[in-house]
Amino acid sequence: IHEMERLRCDACNTLFTAPAPEEAKGDKYDPTVGVMTGLLRYGSGMPSYRLERLQASVGVPLPAAVQWEQTVRTVEHLEVVKEHMMHLGAQAPLIHNDDTTMRIAGVRKEIEAEKKPGRTGIFTSGIVCEGLEEGQVSIRILLTGRNHAGENLGRVLDRRAKGLPPPLQMCDGLEHNEPSEHATKLCHCNVHARRQFVDIRTSFPEECRKVVEALGKVYEVEAQCRKQKVGPEERLRRHQEQSGPVIEAMRQEFQERMDQKKIEPNSGLGRAVKYMLGRWSTLTMFLKVPGAPLDNNETERLLKNAILHRKN
Repeated sequence: IHEMERLRCDACNTLFTAPAPEEAKGDKYDPTVGVMTGLLRYGSGMPSYRLERLQASVGVPLPAAVQWEQTVRTVEHLEVVKEHMMHLGAQAPLIHNDDTTMRIAGVRKEIEAEKKPGRTGIFTSGIVCEGLEEGQVSIRILLTGRNHAGENLGRVLDRRAKGLPPPLQMCDGLEHNEPSEHATKLCHCNVHARRQFVDIRTSFPEECRKVVEALGKVYEVEAQCRKQKVGPEERLRRHQEQSGPVIEAMRQEFQERMDQKKIEPNSGLGRAVKYMLGRWSTLTMFLKVPGAPLDNNETERLLKNAILHRKN
């Protein structure tokens, strides 16, 4: 700590401060301060007041306002990096996306100030771009604001090279996950379809057991493919040979029961079956396209960080 002696002139009241030594010159805060406050706040969900209390307890005060200033300064320098990462992610052959609600006081005030807001929700969209550099690189993007996941995905795909084919897109069955101005090869999440049956398992145990067991065999094949590190073409062949007949038999049984009106359409089972049958083509893209994923778990894991931050 360097304390500079200051003297005031009695005649003119001018202040004279002793010059600082060379080792004391430079910024008051190290560049890593903004990095750490940003990671703790937005990466680990640590509230600023909690870090302020921790810093005070060890004798190095760091008020919440200073944390914010240092984080913003760091973000400004990282803006060009973020833009380049979004550009790289837009070229990926496989993109996952989903969103969750978020709380931002400033955005909430803007919404409340509008007379007739077109949208009152605030969302954090998670976008996972995979398959870059022979599958070795993935880019994870979080975008927060009033846009849904499909609109934010559109912002990323605006950067996609014109000559590239449409990417595979994995999401759940909600329409607002789909970009309106960009073509994608849509895949729907099998875990979301499975959850429809798990939620009603106490009321329809036999039917739900068949779905869970059938999808369990699909995931057994997937686990073997990952363990043996097979390529996309071999993975596709194994799923077609081993997974395809199992889930096709399940589909035919449910379709017949729906056609024969043995399942009440408005019951919990009827809604779950309609969800699955209505999206059968996109749920089974892994049987038709090499590299098509089974589920959207990658995005769900990414969004856990945002959910932790929202709760805190």
